Amino acid sequence: MEEERLLKVVLPKLGEIGSKLGVVVNLEDILKLILKGILESLNFDTGLVALLNEKGKLEIKISQNVEDKQYLNNSFSKEEFWSQAMRRGKTIIVKKDEFEKFSVLHTKLKVAEIVLTPLPPSSSTMLAPEKGMGLILIGRKNNQAITPLELRLLEVFANSAISAVEGADIYKRTIEAYTDLENVNLQLRKIQEELVQKEKMASLGQLAAGVAHEINNPLTIILGHLELLLKEEISQQVKDDLETIYPEVKRCAEIVENLLEYSRKSEFKLEPVAINGILASTLRLVEHQLTLKNIKVIKEYDRGLPKMSGDANRLRQVFNNLIWNASASMPKGGEIRISTFYEDAQKNVKIIFSDTGRGIPEEKRKRIFDPFFTTAEPGRGLGLGLYVSYTIIEAHGGKIEVESEFNNGSTFTITLPLTPSREQ
Repeated sequence: MEEERLLKVVLPKLGEIGSKLGVVVNLEDILKLILKGILESLNFDTGLVALLNEKGKLEIKISQNVEDKQYLNNSFSKEEFWSQAMRRGKTIIVKKDEFEKFSVLHTKLKVAEIVLTPLPPSSSTMLAPEKGMGLILIGRKNNQAITPLELRLLEVFANSAISAVEGADIYKRTIEAYTDLENVNLQLRKIQEELVQKEKMASLGQLAAGVAHEINNPLTIILGHLELLLKEEISQQVKDDLETIYPEVKRCAEIVENLLEYSRKSEFKLEPVAINGILASTLRLVEHQLTLKNIKVIKEYDRGLPKMSGDANRLRQVFNNLIWNASASMPKGGEIRISTFYEDAQKNVKIIFSDTGRGIPEEKRKRIFDPFFTTAEPGRGLGLGLYVSYTIIEAHGGKIEVESEFNNGSTFTITLPLTPSREQ
């Protein structure tokens, strides 16, 4: 099948990109690798990657089989077409019969169809989200239409480009922040190690989301047939076997659904959310790994907790960060206690994460919410998890506090208003 052929070609390319992103630190070299992967694996003839420069104008960074780059750079500043693509934030396909408005463009590119994919910053980036960061343009000389699968795979490549640009931005900001040569070298080594891990996790996340999507439908069908079989007149032995199989398949389906939910990207959006439910879905993804590390999770939820206004995906990110930080502080096992309760007088929801780990020394405790500050061993983290968590909670109009004694565990307390004030 065509889908199988595409996946066999694309997956090795993504693996190659993932393995080299931490080694190749020059942005143009990384983008060249990504563009080459797109053209070769998806059978496009020409392409380019353009990024916003310091003046806010699109500028071609790398291209392949594009003859007149100067013309295209000029067209970026004159044509409203490009800015429309950027603002929409979605892939645009322009076919040959639509090229009358862009006849010169068609002549310069010598293709029958072009595909424009904008590069929006991720939710955690420091880049301006309203502007985007650039776009990928690819074209085919023949009239073969791009398929939905090709569009999805193009988005995966685009996410690698986003990671590359954001990684380059981290490098730039770090170099600007540290003028001392020794500090610069130390930070660059830490960031390079983190970027290797970040891209590996980004690639794994993309692949995991794709695999979860593919197996979700078969699992639903299996569950449906199991339910029908359990209603049939069957022997007790067969029924016992089916009743053993059914909850395990259902658990697999729930894990897949949680993976899909966790991998979805969305804009910051406040809506009614159930904190206990978000905690439950977060724990379903990590409880097995915690059990393997001999870590016990104790849940003390206020069952009468009212719904509050929040962004479920970002709150899940905060909870996930705190749970993994707690587990990292207990290499020989221990206990994580998660409590929720409602303060009726203040109209606040409190979520408390306590662990029996090694704790945080007082001199480090004052800085744990600072960007790039980490108590982990070298190479184990960049020090952005708690900083990002702090900004997410602050965006909800809440606060996050820590109490800790060295070798005596830590307690993180999150306080969230039912409804953030308008000033937030």
